[in-house]
Order: sequence, then C-alpha cells, then structure tokens
Amino acid sequence: MSLTRPPVVNPFANTVAPGPSDLFDVPTYFDSGFPAPSGVPVRPPLGFFNWLFWFATLGIRYILACCFSPWDATETQYTAPTVVSATGSFYVLRGTATTGTAPGADPTNWFPLTMLDRASAGDYANPIAAWRSVRAQRRFGIDHWGKPGGALYDWTENWAPGTPFDVGGVVNAAVGRWHLLSSAAGSNFSSIPPGVSAGSNTSNASRALQVAVDGASSGNRAEVRLNDDSTTSLFTDDALITLDMDITAYSVLSVIWVVGFTQVGELVNNVQHGAFFIRPDTVGTNWKCRTINGGAPTEVDSGVLGTANTPHHFRIELVGANADDFSVARAIFFIDGAEVANISATLPINIGAQMIPLFGGTVTGAVANPVLLAGPVRYSQITALATL
Repeated sequence: MSLTRPPVVNPFANTVAPGPSDLFDVPTYFDSGFPAPSGVPVRPPLGFFNWLFWFATLGIRYILACCFSPWDATETQYTAPTVVSATGSFYVLRGTATTGTAPGADPTNWFPLTMLDRASAGDYANPIAAWRSVRAQRRFGIDHWGKPGGALYDWTENWAPGTPFDVGGVVNAAVGRWHLLSSAAGSNFSSIPPGVSAGSNTSNASRALQVAVDGASSGNRAEVRLNDDSTTSLFTDDALITLDMDITAYSVLSVIWVVGFTQVGELVNNVQHGAFFIRPDTVGTNWKCRTINGGAPTEVDSGVLGTANTPHHFRIELVGANADDFSVARAIFFIDGAEVANISATLPINIGAQMIPLFGGTVTGAVANPVLLAGPVRYSQITALATL
C-alpha cells in the first residue's frame, strides 16, 4: 500500500478528568470496560480500537519514512521551531504560523533552511540556493545554471594597486581607486606592506595604508577618499551600503579625524552630507557617530575612547527603508563588532548624490606628524531589491 499522512486530529484521550491523575496511570476499569453515563461499565466497539491502532502505527511509520512532515494547510498546531518540507525546501517556524498560509508565502514567520543542491529541469526562475534578508529579499544566490548571482554590487579594496606606492609633498594625487586631497604640501599617503614594523606608524602589521597631515599650521587637512567614478552608491530607500575599515589613530591631540561616508566633493573639514565617525581633537574623548544632511547634525557618543595607537574595526551601514526589517531609513554604527549607534535622523538619503568612503583629518593646532592608519577596507552596496 502507498504511504500516506494520517489525518490531522486532536490527540486521543488528551484529558484525564476526573481521573486517573496521570496519563501514564492505568485505569482500574481497563479490563472491565469504560464507565458509561449510567455508571454501568461498557466496552467500546472493537472498531474504535482498530482505528486507534491504525492511526498510531500509521503515524509512527510515516514519521520514520518521511522524517520531516510536509506542510499541511489544515494544521492548526504548528509551533516554533517546527520544521516542515514544502515546494522542495525545508522551512523552520520562528514566529506564529497562519493556518492555510504556506511557508513560502509567509517569510516573516517561516524561514527556509536550505534549497536543493541541484537545479530542477525547466525551473529557470528558481535559484539552486539563495541567501535572503529578513524580508526574504535575495542578497546572494546560485542561479539555475549553477553560477553566482544576486542583487549585490560588491567591490572589495585590498590595498594592492600592483606595486607599493608613496605619495608625499603634493597637494593632490591619485593612486588606483583612491585619491588624496590636501590643503598643504607635506601631507601624504603611502602603502605599508604587511609585516613592516619600522616605527610606531607601521607597528600594526594588519594595517596597509596611512594618511599623514601636515601639522605645522592649524587648518591644514588631508583626506583620502574613493575616486568619484569608482562607485554608484546613491543612498535611497532601496539601497543597502556598507563600509568596513580597520582604523588606528596615531595622534589624538590637536587633530580631528573623520572616517565614513561623505557626499562626493565635500572635504573632511566641512562635511555637510554624510554618516561617519568623528574623533574630536582632545585627549580623553570618545569617538562620535554623526549623520548630517545639510543642516544641524545628529551625533551619538559611541562610548569608545579614541586612544592613540589603538586599532579598532569600524563598520557603517546605510540602510534604506525598504532594504531590511526597518520601515524608516537609518545609519547603524559598529565598533569592534558592537553596535554603538542607530540613527534615523538627518540622513543623507534621496539627495541624488554619491556617498563616498573617506578618511582623513584636520589640524586644529600645531602638532607633530598626525597620522591615521587604515585598511584593509570592504565596501559594498545593494542598489536594487530582489525577491527570488
């Protein structure tokens, strides 16, 4: 006979009132028959027991054969973390199921565990595997043909332009995808090969690029930013833009450091549109998280002290209102893996301008050799939604 799933019913004898006190107790009248309303014991029809044995044995046999039960539109007792199979995938319930709503149609509560590891013949629209956001928007996947695909424009900078570079004594210069802008000769940036340890500015072998500001006069500035034509990062409600960067400030006195996103064309000493970390110019001051959109900024104290010669991993996420589980766009700031700010005010969103990764500093008083070390960097963006 073919193996079928038992019908969905309530558990047999799932109440015990007025007794026995425990479901595992054997009733005293088990052999003589069950009490009837009149108090005279009677035996249930043999067919009732046959049906019960059929249901129990079929159910156990079905579970042993199928392992994960297929989703059933009539089931009312799904509770987290139930796992079911549906449309060729396995789903785990992490919220509250709606009776009759298939897991694939309820991404808020049902989460896919895996896809098939090979394509189905003729099923060109469905990927072999897919990684999705909380809104079931595909971020990355393997398509029907076995090739990587998704809605992700991704670019990773590895600080390897081909040969080591050193740009110094000039006001403006470009190397690879990065561009030095400076207000004074003597500012420079240079690559530092991993493993170099010749002086305090190169003591951390994981850092690979440094920018030095000419500290002779107050007001001097230097910044390194991604070239304008290396990105299409317009911050809209459908965009998700991220920046990861390791940062070490070797000077924290008389210099203001800025690390993050700024509008293309803006300088480090006059950012009017952006989302960035900023380190004020006094010892004993924390890194601040700031957003600004042409007016007064919003600033949140990160709680992380900006100490000289101390490396940190910075991450900024620009999240559009449609890009994840938020209904309002925001900028989220992380230091060393911990969230330190979540700001939804004064965001540089929907202004039609690129958000360019940038880092650099401005001198507020004469200071010797203010240097910021950065790298490696990972910059990525999603500029369109995908739901496959």
